[in-house]
Amino acid sequence: AFLLKETGKIKEALKGLKEVYKYFEEIDDQIGRIFSLNKIGDIYYKQNDYDNAIEYFGKCLKEFEGIEFNLGESMLYKNIGLIYNKLDNEIEAINNLNKAAEIEEQMSSFSDLATTKRLIGLILVEKGDYEKALPHLLDSYKLETERNGKFEINLAFTIGNVMRKLNLLNEAQEYLGKCVSSKDPEISTASLKELAIIYKQKKDFERLNGILSTLLKRVDDYDKKTKLRSIIKGL
Repeated sequence: AFLLKETGKIKEALKGLKEVYKYFEEIDDQIGRIFSLNKIGDIYYKQNDYDNAIEYFGKCLKEFEGIEFNLGESMLYKNIGLIYNKLDNEIEAINNLNKAAEIEEQMSSFSDLATTKRLIGLILVEKGDYEKALPHLLDSYKLETERNGKFEINLAFTIGNVMRKLNLLNEAQEYLGKCVSSKDPEISTASLKELAIIYKQKKDFERLNGILSTLLKRVDDYDKKTKLRSIIKGL
C-alpha cells in the first residue's frame, strides 16, 4: 500500500490499507486499527479529500477511547482542526485544537503545545478576533522562548502586530523591537513598518523619521522615491 501511494496509485493504496484495517479488525489488534485508520485519513487529507479525511480520523479517534491521554490522539484532533479551518469552520477548528492542547498539557508535551497554541492564535488572527487570539499567541511565545523554539521571532512579530491593532502601543512596541534585528529581512522590515505606524499614532515624529531613514537604506537607489512614497502611503 505504501509503495502504491509513493508511485501515485492512490486508489489502490487506499484499497490496500482498508484491507489491512479489516485484517486488524479480525484479529482484534487495536494498535493496528489505529495505525491503518490514521494512514487512510492522512492519504485523504493530503489529497484534499477533507470529508473522507475527517471520517477516518474520526474513526481513529474512537479507537483511542479508554486509552489515557495519548499524543497520537492529540495529533488526530490537530489534523481534524486544521481540516475544519480549511473548510472555514472556525468553531470546529478551534474546538478540536483545544482538545489537542488539553492532551498535550496533561502530558507535559510543551513543544507540541506551543505549536497548537500558535495555530489557534493564528486562526483567530485570520478571522480578525484579536482579543481572543492574543492569550494563545502569548502562551505559545512563552513556551517557544523557554525552549529556544524556531518560531520565537515570528510569534513576537505577530503579537506586536495584534497588540498594535488592539491599541496596546507600548506593549506592541516592545515585541516589535525584538524583531528589528531579525536575520529574516522580511520580518525585520515589516517590524520597522509596524513601529513606524506606532510612532505616527504616538506623534513621536523624531523616531518616525529615524525608522523611515532606516527603511530607505534598504531599497535600491534608483527606486528610493517610489519606495518611500509607498511606505509613507501605507502608514
